[in-house]
Amino acid sequence: MVTVIINCYNGEEYLQEALDSLHNQTYQDFDVVFWDNCSTDQSVAIAEQYDGNIKTYHGTEFVGLGSARNLAIQKADGDLIAFLDCDDQWERDKLEKQVRIFKENPDIDLVTTNFSIMNMESGVTKLNDWHGVSGVGGLHELIAAGSISTSACMVRKAVLQKLSFVFDTQLKYTMDFELYSRIATEKNTYFINESLVTYRIHQSMTTKKLQNVMKEEYDVLLNSIYSVHPIFAEKYPDDIRQLEFTRDFLQAKFLLSNNKKETRELLKPYFPNHRAMLLFFLALLPGKSGNRLFEFLKSKRV
Repeated sequence: MVTVIINCYNGEEYLQEALDSLHNQTYQDFDVVFWDNCSTDQSVAIAEQYDGNIKTYHGTEFVGLGSARNLAIQKADGDLIAFLDCDDQWERDKLEKQVRIFKENPDIDLVTTNFSIMNMESGVTKLNDWHGVSGVGGLHELIAAGSISTSACMVRKAVLQKLSFVFDTQLKYTMDFELYSRIATEKNTYFINESLVTYRIHQSMTTKKLQNVMKEEYDVLLNSIYSVHPIFAEKYPDDIRQLEFTRDFLQAKFLLSNNKKETRELLKPYFPNHRAMLLFFLALLPGKSGNRLFEFLKSKRV
């Protein structure tokens, strides 16, 4: 059985669509842990409209998303754990395809799918680019894919129970990827390169408000990789450089709006190579243009 974890804080705007996509699944052997994080809107009332397999829990105080997810996982009865953020949607056969992979591959611990990105401001929906990653892989492929949506992930509960902690409650931006980087080894992760999730980008989402913590959190992510996978950096140095590139680009963009001198100091060590020079000038471009060029260069391992 699958337990679907839904953590919610004032998610009424999109929650109905998320729950509809869940209840329309072709695979129906699941239950739902709905963890309400002290919402003040109609989120709980919307969730309680659904009878049957939704178990609603009410936090006694507001906590961070990592803490809320950890609390919800403790209530899970299923052998497999899936996550659905209350502003995302699933395709009808999402659970069916992931469960099939687990049944056919007992050595697989984590199954994730590709996803589409819906920009609520522009009204444009586009397929996320996984750069050709597909099938069985591990941490190397996880980094190569570039973007992972937690709403697209399913993991064996037994694997989570073996970890000293699940979601790092000190992290906000890299929290999801840090967890999956600890789970993924060489060949225990399966990538379904098909969009089975729609991931919304909107002004109220948490990740749009976290630019000031990105550098510190990427440092935590890198240290976690060094600790859990001690030979990974030696075997895949380009993967480490890609994460460092992402970290410094995001930090440069944040600093640029506040302190151009500090931006130059941050990027000065990179100047001896062309990749660093591109990074510097990339940080000077306006938002959308810079982001597009950044994604292109990252895909080319510049």
